[in-house]
Amino acid sequence: IGNALGASLPSLARSISLVALALGLSVAIFNSTSLILVRNHWGRLWTDDADVISLIAQTLPLCAIFQLSDAIGGVGGGILRGCGRQGVGAWINLAGYYVLGVPLGLWACFGRYQMGLVGLWVGLTVGLISVSLVEVWIILRLDWGREAERAVERVNAGTVEEGEGLLEEGRA
Repeated sequence: IGNALGASLPSLARSISLVALALGLSVAIFNSTSLILVRNHWGRLWTDDADVISLIAQTLPLCAIFQLSDAIGGVGGGILRGCGRQGVGAWINLAGYYVLGVPLGLWACFGRYQMGLVGLWVGLTVGLISVSLVEVWIILRLDWGREAERAVERVNAGTVEEGEGLLEEGRA
């Protein structure tokens, strides 16, 4: 994405972004479906404790939803980095995880509903869903032509003359 933008190919950068989102979502759907299908059997691979097996079976559907959101969020974060908008992604993650997800998870786990481990997963999943939705919203609203202009400006501002290194001689 960054290379396409730096080469002033905004349509290509947009296409790469959409393909990356589609591929990430496809892999996540496969993984999530697998988690749901094995939820009642997975725990038995690791323990004979009926309580642990039951907890795993309750938690894996949330893990499946988390997986979907994580794939979209991971790809979305990569797209934002490719556009040179790492700071935007960082703020989205900070808000989604630490302002929304973790407090909600702690409240659901230890608060009024006493949901335990499932409550922690609920909070983190809601936080990650919010991260994914905001990142995709931003990506879909990007002016790819302007992103290409910004990339070229960044490249030109940081150009190193031929034969000139970024580090001083003898320092690596």
